[in-house]
Amino acid sequence: MTDVTTAQLLAEAEKDINRVSGLTEAIKDEVAAVRDALSLLRQSSSANFSETIVYRVIQKLETAVVSLESKSAGYEQEILQILRRIAKRESPPPPSTSITTFQIQQENPMVSIAPGNSPVFTATPVPATSVPSTPPTWTSSDTTNAPITVDPTGLIATVAIPSTAVVGTSFTLEISYTNADGTVATGSTTQTIVSAPSPDITSFTIEQTQ
Repeated sequence: MTDVTTAQLLAEAEKDINRVSGLTEAIKDEVAAVRDALSLLRQSSSANFSETIVYRVIQKLETAVVSLESKSAGYEQEILQILRRIAKRESPPPPSTSITTFQIQQENPMVSIAPGNSPVFTATPVPATSVPSTPPTWTSSDTTNAPITVDPTGLIATVAIPSTAVVGTSFTLEISYTNADGTVATGSTTQTIVSAPSPDITSFTIEQTQ
């Protein structure tokens, strides 16, 4: 089956509405004309027509009025149905509020994963428009060499690497969150503790050697 695009649907609906609107206006004009004729007939019936003829004509006119008004209402209902169809087609699906996963990144890569440092990691929900209703939970696979503290939002974790941490040790940080629908979103990153960089050179001492 060929998918009907929104543009095609709108074009089709516009033609239908123009057609129905024209018919509705024409029917309203006919109704008004019939009512005028009926009013004139009632006013002149006693002088120009027999009672039986007047009665039959009035009956036919009243029937015509009811029929025309019914058709007019039917066309107006058709317009409403078309508008509802357009609205249904145009309405975007509600955005998903469930978090599917987290992306974890180190805030300042210049802070090395080394003993004595405290690198900070931020978790970004996916999709980015989703916001956790409660703070997510963080865990570290190595609470000795990579203990963590988490901020109140549950999206930022700081790893306080002790000066006694073993260089070469790898650890994994994981974040977990349970959505309202029961699905669980997670994210993780694995880091390796490296040697602390050499201290910056601040000055030189110059001595004569010969």
